[in-house]
Amino acid sequence: MKEKNKKKAYVVGNNTSNSLSPDIFQYWFKKYNINAEYNFAEINEKNFDKEIKLILKEKDLVGINITIPYKEKITPHLSLIEPTNLINLKLKVRLPTNCITIKKNKIVGHNTDIIGFQNAYTNKTKNNKKNKNQATVFGCGGAAKAIIYSLAELGFKEIMVFNRTFEKANEAKKDFLKKTKLPTSVFKTYRTQDIKQKITNTDIAINTTPTNVFEKTPGIKTKNNCIGFDVVYKPK
Repeated sequence: MKEKNKKKAYVVGNNTSNSLSPDIFQYWFKKYNINAEYNFAEINEKNFDKEIKLILKEKDLVGINITIPYKEKITPHLSLIEPTNLINLKLKVRLPTNCITIKKNKIVGHNTDIIGFQNAYTNKTKNNKKNKNQATVFGCGGAAKAIIYSLAELGFKEIMVFNRTFEKANEAKKDFLKKTKLPTSVFKTYRTQDIKQKITNTDIAINTTPTNVFEKTPGIKTKNNCIGFDVVYKPK
């Protein structure tokens, strides 16, 4: 009996040689006896459109994970984007794509950041009554935008976003407020040099940048019960 062709999947970004995704997925493929292989594809930004087209045409490709900095740049290459339904906000919001599935020759984009963040937060806090007054997000990329929507859905009254490029944070704020119709007081933007002054009363601090914010800004003080959450696992 002829063996079926081995299915293929990738993680795509500009620094994916450091990703743990291939190790994680190969573990699951082996555990569940799935005839597939998972590799990384590192693409220089100026060559992205050309190289991603070649990858998407590869035979036996079933899916791709998209990471920094291509979660929004991948959009023109998708056949369709599945809307993320935020139940409490009664919205269907198109968020940056971090996961692609190839279905019947259609390239379907998804965002799993909301699910991942909310599940992690809920599991961490299910036995505790945690305050939802103020949340802090470092960065304003694809993962950060999904987390901002997540925090709003979870019921946080104030979401502070610190970004190196202040204008980018303000653009995200305008887009968020336009789609959610929430009060402007919910979403606040600051420059990174304001972190030490503003973070003292936050209930959860989420880092979505590939840097150690606390190390770069020594002397930061937070509440004793402040939750720390890091989206980036390298560097720790």
